[in-house]
Amino acid sequence: MSWFLIDELSRMSRNTIELLQHGELAESTGVRVVGASDGYDSANPQSSLLLPVLGSMNEAFITQLRSKVKRGMDDAFRRGDNISPPGVGYRLVDVKDANGNLVITRKNTIEKAVEIDPEAAEWTQRGAEMIAYEGSSAIDVARLFNEHKVGGKQTWSDCRVRQHYGREKLVGKDVFHKTKQVTDRRTGKKKVIQLPESEWIWRDVPHLRILSDELAEAVKQKLGRGSESFGRKAKDPRKKVHRVDLYPKVLIRPICGCCGHPMILGRSVGKY
Repeated sequence: MSWFLIDELSRMSRNTIELLQHGELAESTGVRVVGASDGYDSANPQSSLLLPVLGSMNEAFITQLRSKVKRGMDDAFRRGDNISPPGVGYRLVDVKDANGNLVITRKNTIEKAVEIDPEAAEWTQRGAEMIAYEGSSAIDVARLFNEHKVGGKQTWSDCRVRQHYGREKLVGKDVFHKTKQVTDRRTGKKKVIQLPESEWIWRDVPHLRILSDELAEAVKQKLGRGSESFGRKAKDPRKKVHRVDLYPKVLIRPICGCCGHPMILGRSVGKY
């Protein structure tokens, strides 16, 4: 008989269903599972009773641990601590006291504060103006950002630009706990779900504002119209607009004299 020696069953899995599946697999393949710390031995006649009990205890432990971590992060966010990277347009700087000395945290690390990165903020402002007022698309802004390595990156895409301009921090507000990761207990697959706005945690950070409310709203409206017309939300035909109308590239758009609809210039095999 083969042996599988493990420190404790929680190292194998902290999901009760998954742990029972592992137990069935070990039994069907003739593998003896032994937990050195928790005293589990699949060869013991009582193992079928002990396995789900240990699995439930381990799962309850990790559930409580997640709850404590979440509570700690929520409190840290409310205190104004930095719990995530600042994102493009911002940077972390060392905090100094009135005498110019570095401030040391309880963990013996240098305290950091978020401030606006002037160069990245300028490109963020420029991209917003292109979308809102110049008829440019998120792809156009992504090309510009990649060309100039905005934020030190050349991986900008349509989706990433939309995420960038969807951040509340750009208008002087910070939000936490917008999403939650859930796991299917049977398949083990994980997915991120959007939490209701009533569960979000907000804080005002006016010193981190990059865009005006008017410009941010104009960008939101423009990108929203694009999503309704071409993206996954494009379900209602009444909300759809032609790409040329949303992102105009020509000075004159001919209109059909019979039906009143815009005329589109087509091209086939190198000829118009």
